[in-house]
Amino acid sequence: MTKEEYCEKILEALASVDGVDASGVDANTKFSDIENLDSMSMVNLQMNLREVIGDKADQVSPVMDMTVSDLAELFASL
Repeated sequence: MTKEEYCEKILEALASVDGVDASGVDANTKFSDIENLDSMSMVNLQMNLREVIGDKADQVSPVMDMTVSDLAELFASL
């Protein structure tokens, strides 16, 4: 998958996290800037990433100071 495809998958996984407002989130958005995204939501995001990306999601975890694009780049480099 390309970095752009990973961005789409990450945004898809993020939109599935209960209580998180993913509207307006794009590739340049930092996870720390996403409304209602807390540590528990990050765990849910990680589980959703496993569903949409597969085993690679176990090798990389999102960090609050990363952008969506940063995370996609890490996935693409694996």
